[in-house]
Amino acid sequence: MKRRAALLALPALACVPQAVLAQPARSRRVAILVPLSQNDADSKLRMEELRRGLRQLGWVEGQNLQLDIRHGEGNDHLLRQQARDLAAARPELLVVVSNQALAVVRDEKIDLPTLFISVSDPVGGGFVKNLAHPGGQLTGFTNYDPATGVKWLEMLKEIAPDVSHVGLLLNARIAANVALAVGVEQAAASRRISFARIDAREAGEIERGLATLAQQRNAGLVSCPIRATW
Repeated sequence: MKRRAALLALPALACVPQAVLAQPARSRRVAILVPLSQNDADSKLRMEELRRGLRQLGWVEGQNLQLDIRHGEGNDHLLRQQARDLAAARPELLVVVSNQALAVVRDEKIDLPTLFISVSDPVGGGFVKNLAHPGGQLTGFTNYDPATGVKWLEMLKEIAPDVSHVGLLLNARIAANVALAVGVEQAAASRRISFARIDAREAGEIERGLATLAQQRNAGLVSCPIRATW
């Protein structure tokens, strides 16, 4: 788990503007907006690794760095209020975790140098113009792209060569999930595999979709990252 958190958190440090990290002797203020609870295990690991990475670069809380970390606790209204509070404090850098939190920053028209982490398909989600030149004061990295869906199907066929029908579990409200679905569907068609989407927005939809999939012979399941908060 620690290795996973490091892989997710530390690459963000390379994206931090040099104006923020260039002078360890000067105290800087960095704000971090996280949609999950501060007690969430995954969230804790990410923050630990972020602090560790910053220390390796010479930035220590209480000495030359102030970190203002706000959590949405899984509540959209609270997340929006936390974003407003951070904007009012005018930090030198705003770090945003997830599509959900970045959407709040965009909707609230927060005008701060912003680094996003773990945002899937930032172009399809309408956050940046393109990956090479995101525009404005926004930069960051994406954790996967639509081509990943094709790889998932290829891996499934390697594990279960007889699969002839594939169900894709996705949240249709997440733009990246929809983009992945297109890739999986096209790959399935080229391999003469029947394909069906299973919407995961409600428990009832998941149950009905999986029940239908289970009736198919030689069926397999591919799941998108449907946890919208990461």
